[in-house]
Amino acid sequence: MSMRNGTCTECGSDEIYMRSGWFHNIVVAFLPPRTRVYVCGTCGYLAEFIKEDSNLEHVRKNWGRVENTMKRKRDEQRTSMPEDTPTPTL
Repeated sequence: MSMRNGTCTECGSDEIYMRSGWFHNIVVAFLPPRTRVYVCGTCGYLAEFIKEDSNLEHVRKNWGRVENTMKRKRDEQRTSMPEDTPTPTL
């Protein structure tokens, strides 16, 4: 599911509307970035994406990163070992 692909990530609806432009919701490097905004016509969920890579680079360098505290199911499958497998030592 992806708002960009026409499906709401919250409710699963396919009633998605999109608009491009400069919106003043956020400021990056002292200016509002050019963004694409997607809104679900069913539940009202809104997703906004920055379009220019240079603005994304500014965000990466200057904004605080949120640490992921949730494990993905496939990460657990990759790291789990059978009980009889010896634990590697460093």
